[in-house]
Amino acid sequence: MSSSTPSDASNTSLPNNDPSLPNTSTATTSNTSSSISGGPPTGQLPSGLRLIERTMKDAAWPADLILDMTKSNWTEWEHMLSLAVRQCGIRPWLDGSIPCPDAGTSPDAYHIWRHNDDSLSAFITRYISKPDILHTKACKTAAEIFSRLRVLHENQGAYAQLTLLTKALLVHFKYDKPLSETAAEIVQFHN
Repeated sequence: MSSSTPSDASNTSLPNNDPSLPNTSTATTSNTSSSISGGPPTGQLPSGLRLIERTMKDAAWPADLILDMTKSNWTEWEHMLSLAVRQCGIRPWLDGSIPCPDAGTSPDAYHIWRHNDDSLSAFITRYISKPDILHTKACKTAAEIFSRLRVLHENQGAYAQLTLLTKALLVHFKYDKPLSETAAEIVQFHN
């Protein structure tokens, strides 16, 4: 994940009908050549949407945050992933709202779409447990991986409820900690 200025996911797909306008995106990209001098590689879809190459970085990701069913940490993990993809401008690859373009019709857009999806897929896989890797091995896209993980972790049943109850019971009110922080900690178990 980049420490650069967060960019809105809409930067990934806004139409740019004026080729004389420079690319002003601030997200980190790889050093691949571009049709826009000095900017990140781009590709245009038949609809006119322009895709911009993005690369996920993990500099701000907590080293100990690995998605794991035994930890019942889906809520925290999903929240951090959501922030990361929004900051990098590749939320559409996580939610699947931009389908992969046809390589024959839009080769540049296809390669950029594949790069972004591969970058996000690798990032997700790096921060999930080995059993989750096995459960998502057949998934073809980052959106499929994320969807599969959501189903696995949100439908854990009684074990997850017991784990969450145990975590909630371990929350303590402390004199040196604001009440609002403790309340927020308790509310997270409800979601």
